[in-house]
Amino acid sequence: MYQSYFGLTENPFSLTPDPRFLYLSARHREGIAHLVYGMGRGGGFVQLTGEVGTGKTTLYRSVLARAHKDVDVALILNPCQSAVELLASICDELHVDYDKDTNSIKTLVDALNRHLLKVHAQGRRTVLIIDEAQNLEINVLEQIRLLTNLETAKQKLLQIVLIGQPELQELLERPDLRQLKQRITARYHLTPLSEAETKAYVQHRLQRAGRTTPLFTPAALKTVHRLSGGVPRLTNIICERSLLAAYAVQSPQIGPGIVRKAAIESTGKERRWPLQAAAVVAGLAVFGVILALLTHLETGNKQTTASLTPAAVASAVASKDTGTDTSTVANAQSQIKRNTIAMVETTPENNTKTDAATSQLKPNTITSSNTAATRNDAAQLALNNINTRSTTSAATLQSSMRDVLRSGKYKTNTTTAFSSLFRLWGLDYNTLPGNSVCARAQAGGLSCMLRRGSLSSVRLYERPSVLDLFDNYGNLHRATVVQLSDERATLDFGGERVSVSTAQLESAWLGSYILLWRPPKITATSLHEGIRGPDVVWLRKQLDRAENKSSSGAQSPVFDTQLTQRVVTFQRSHGIAADGIVGQKTLLKLNSVTAKPPVPLLSQATRDERRP
Repeated sequence: MYQSYFGLTENPFSLTPDPRFLYLSARHREGIAHLVYGMGRGGGFVQLTGEVGTGKTTLYRSVLARAHKDVDVALILNPCQSAVELLASICDELHVDYDKDTNSIKTLVDALNRHLLKVHAQGRRTVLIIDEAQNLEINVLEQIRLLTNLETAKQKLLQIVLIGQPELQELLERPDLRQLKQRITARYHLTPLSEAETKAYVQHRLQRAGRTTPLFTPAALKTVHRLSGGVPRLTNIICERSLLAAYAVQSPQIGPGIVRKAAIESTGKERRWPLQAAAVVAGLAVFGVILALLTHLETGNKQTTASLTPAAVASAVASKDTGTDTSTVANAQSQIKRNTIAMVETTPENNTKTDAATSQLKPNTITSSNTAATRNDAAQLALNNINTRSTTSAATLQSSMRDVLRSGKYKTNTTTAFSSLFRLWGLDYNTLPGNSVCARAQAGGLSCMLRRGSLSSVRLYERPSVLDLFDNYGNLHRATVVQLSDERATLDFGGERVSVSTAQLESAWLGSYILLWRPPKITATSLHEGIRGPDVVWLRKQLDRAENKSSSGAQSPVFDTQLTQRVVTFQRSHGIAADGIVGQKTLLKLNSVTAKPPVPLLSQATRDERRP
């Protein structure tokens, strides 16, 4: 209904992955280059990963649209199948004749092999593309790997492309999948758009839909990027809702106010959108609150080198199309820091192994059956150990952060990072029950919070946090930041502490982190004007402590206008959006301000730390 009003011939922000609307940013060109390079090698695996909504589907469909006519493609969109079902789906996609009633893997593989030999003799190539590959079962992945054994004396018969979310990277780190990982000939991680690219992306889609003059003001486009985090799908949602909002008030142009209103209507509140897979999918479906996080577990094994060592080859291919040099990848990474978030995962069966250096620093095991007092005592003991052991003195990092991560000098796997974080709270991460980081935190009496932002936001919460870091090849590493000032940070790599400048840290950090905190014992998830009860009395006492006031006499159980103003004052003094609502962010900051040992804080200095 708004198309004719704005001079559009079609919906410019449709969520369907239409290749006609593909905006080729530098990173998208690099992704296409990696796909083309890998698919042209004739065998093995190609891996494309990226957060939900970053354009993976549009990217590979664009490649398919340009594919040569002698290429047969089997596209699997639903990988949640058994090995037999997946093989049958592949045969169906390639029009392979087979016994429809069979449950035999051998029968299906033999039929597929005969077909591949036949098309190979005709001079054709076959490519298998599996979308949402992070959902593949381990035994199914192994069966897929075995398909690459179908070959002639000189050439593989099947090229396989795995498309998935960041947890696919973690999944392939499992020891029992190392053979598959070694067969990956090209890989690329697609990241969100920078602010400049987001602006160009919106203008590109509007032009494709027939709009010849600017519709969004520069300030509005900046707001779109801030609220979407540079994720194309989220950008589409906000922009389309903005068009509707502007049409409703008959505004000829869209400013930042309309964009903010559109974001609130889409998400329930104005905020930076998180990039977790399950959460964003839910948000796209119902424009609801994004809460489903951290549902799987990561292997915890040490990151290894990418199989596509000659990354310059792919970059060179991209350079021919874009006119850029081979520094594009590094430049893109630095531009999109604070915009990417990686799933925090781990598998319980692989978390029993710890190295000697880590285990020496562990306090006594704490399980979910321990009392809160026991946990507090253990946490205090852990803090004392950290503050007095000379082994935790921070060395000074002189080299590039990304180079150091790539070198393998430090332990940067997920299990090591979270073991360090949980140890600060007097907990043993490896023995706590649960299938996710948050579940283990809950078993230890804590809560986890996944955030994305700048180092300033990390300092705001004052909690030690696990950071997602990337080396020059795009491999994921994790470390625990245990101390942070404006100029320096202290990172914990499995008990070995390193002091780095914040500039070094930011060069390898893309803005995602997870922290632990002990939530208050209140029943409401948020407190706001108009409610009443014991939770309000608790809030008044906490604000008294934060304001260094004595809580004398009975406290009112009513959240009135005066209390709202106190909350607003507290929020403004600590850099929090002053809406007068005590949500998770305000609760956590209030918790930090009023916290007493043994709560670990980033501001707690290690006594013997040697800093340059």
